[in-house]
Amino acid sequence: MKLVYKIGIVCGVAELIHQLMYWRRYNYFNNLRIMSKVSKQEYLKVVDMLMKLNPNLFARCKQYAHTSHIKNEDDLYNALTPHYKERPANRLQVGCSRLYWRYSPFILELCMKTIRQIGNMYVRHGLGYSRTWHNTHDGYYSVWTHIVPGTKPILFFPGLGLGAVIYAKFAKSLGRTVHILEVPNIGYSTPLSNSQATHETIYEVVSKHVDDGTDIFAHSLGSVHAAMYLNIIFDKPISKYNVVICDGFVNPYDVITNHIYPFVGFSDYSFIRKKPKRWLEFAIFLYYGTYTLDFQAWSKRFHDVYNGILWKTYRNANIHYVYSKYDILYDTEYIANISNCLLLPKGGHGYSIFGKWDKSIYQEMLQ
Repeated sequence: MKLVYKIGIVCGVAELIHQLMYWRRYNYFNNLRIMSKVSKQEYLKVVDMLMKLNPNLFARCKQYAHTSHIKNEDDLYNALTPHYKERPANRLQVGCSRLYWRYSPFILELCMKTIRQIGNMYVRHGLGYSRTWHNTHDGYYSVWTHIVPGTKPILFFPGLGLGAVIYAKFAKSLGRTVHILEVPNIGYSTPLSNSQATHETIYEVVSKHVDDGTDIFAHSLGSVHAAMYLNIIFDKPISKYNVVICDGFVNPYDVITNHIYPFVGFSDYSFIRKKPKRWLEFAIFLYYGTYTLDFQAWSKRFHDVYNGILWKTYRNANIHYVYSKYDILYDTEYIANISNCLLLPKGGHGYSIFGKWDKSIYQEMLQ
């Protein structure tokens, strides 16, 4: 009994310290603001493009609680522009919506980070990747590289979660040299940071591994990082290159009503299509994804719509969009009707990467 008592005391102290650290991180990110360096005229170009691509945008905004305040062009501009006028957590305001509080117990954090470390060993020793760290003013970046001599490299941007661990096998199957970029503080990707990724440091790190104009592959939240990179190189005189965006948040079609969940943690489900069989799947994703503190902080504080969606004319870029018909996060059929994308006939979010179907089409997209 004495041993059990001592173990209980140790666990209680560890949990208390962990909670205090969580509160400190929450308060740090909730008070932090990164102001945009983009002029009002440039942001208005984004607004004009979104309105042009989505002629019924304001009518659709009325259907969702988090965008119901967007009724005209001025409202849209204000919602997409980072500034200090704070909004409630369930209302769209880039850079200023308050963060949701969600506490992860110490044992859960410990288990997830242990899984991550085991995964790292698998990627390094089982799949033959090497790893490089980069310390920037935004924090620590990690790049996993698998070399296939004589092939054009692919720059791979993974989605939310365990970074390269769950994507490394698929990336290797593409048969080319691949560099997988892990950005600071996205899930359990790179925990050694107290800041977030910006487009300047993404480009800084990428340029150390590949030349401008390399082929790009991105999934889910990784598409935002890909967009940040593309929006830096978009007007450079580089040769033709291919971009594949799977289940991405950066397609400019209907960006407000269907893609906006990364900017706002939700307290209701009014933004999603009614598919009762998938509520459990969505609830799990919401709890372990959207409400994760680091993810919220990056999304609400640092996501710059000007740099984070693919709204420009990209010189020599051949962009392919891939979505699954039953993705819980998007109205994919609406997107497919107005944009040039491959709509997979089944599957949900992640099916494009992890589902059982013939993925040889990616080889064609990247040729």
